[in-house]
Order: sequence, then structure tokens, then C-alpha cells
Amino acid sequence: MYEVATREMPERSLLCLKRNVAVQAQWAFGKEFIAILRERSFPRIEGREGAFFCIYWSHPTADGDGLIEWCKPVPQAEARALAEQYPELTLRTEPAHHLSRDRTRHQPGLRHRPRHPVRRRAMIEGHGLVKRYGSTMAVTDLSFSVRPGLVTGFLGQNGAGKTSTSSTPTASTGSGP
Repeated sequence: MYEVATREMPERSLLCLKRNVAVQAQWAFGKEFIAILRERSFPRIEGREGAFFCIYWSHPTADGDGLIEWCKPVPQAEARALAEQYPELTLRTEPAHHLSRDRTRHQPGLRHRPRHPVRRRAMIEGHGLVKRYGSTMAVTDLSFSVRPGLVTGFLGQNGAGKTSTSSTPTASTGSGP
């Protein structure tokens, strides 16, 4: 069963390294960013707000590169001076926002049945979707809806089927309304 937790993230200054990267180069790109952080002294911001992180603006595939950005929060008062010391990094300000993350709670023997998706004004809907790779079930009985003007995302643990779901083209085969 999924439970989504949110928390407030304050506005913060970030030093970032952003690049188009091939699938095979993702690991090396992350190691390059971490090496920059280790070889130089960066002021610490305590707690989760100070942790470095990665944003996949587009995912690398076997057919092409993906835009990836590694970011390190820095104290706002020192941000400009730090940016001048590290010309390979770009300074940007991230506005205050809510950060969402899922908390998975597995209860053996209990199968979670999601409520029926909202039908009102849906741009995209999926009902009872299944995705198989040979005999392996990647996604089972998935239902969702996407409404205009809202940000919609798939949350779940590694291997939960998020990528399989988003990369599965769907078409209506029924004769419904």
C-alpha cells in the first residue's frame, strides 16, 4: 500500500552540473560530480535540505542521451562567492516547494485495491492495465487518470513498474462511450 508524505522545502541556492548523458555514462557522471564535492570544501547545510541530489530532466535510453542535473545546496549568503570558485558548476535558485515521496507499507496477504480513478475531465485514463515481459508480470491491474492542469506522477519503490507503465503505449480496444 502506498502512502505519500510531503514536506516543505525552503528556497535554496544550488550549485549544479547539468549535461546530456548516455545510458552507459550515467554512473561516471554521478562520480564526477561527487569527486568535485570531495576535492573541495563546501559549507554544510544540516539535514535533508543540505543533501546533494540528482534530477532526470529526461531519461537516457539506448537510442539517445538524457538530460541529467546533479545539485548541491549551498548557503544563500555564500552562493555567489562559491559559484565564482567553481566555474564548472552553475548557480541557480530553487524556489520553496512541497516535496513528495512515497512510503510503502507491505502487509502480507492484503491486496490493495485502489479507488476508481477520477473520471471527470480526464485527459488520459487507464483501467485494469497489465504489462508482461514473457512470463513475468511487471504491472498488474493498474488504473489511473490524468487531469488537465495537474502534475501527475507515478510513485513507487524500485521495480514497482513505474517505467514499464509510462513506456507502455495504450489504445482503446473496447467499444465503450
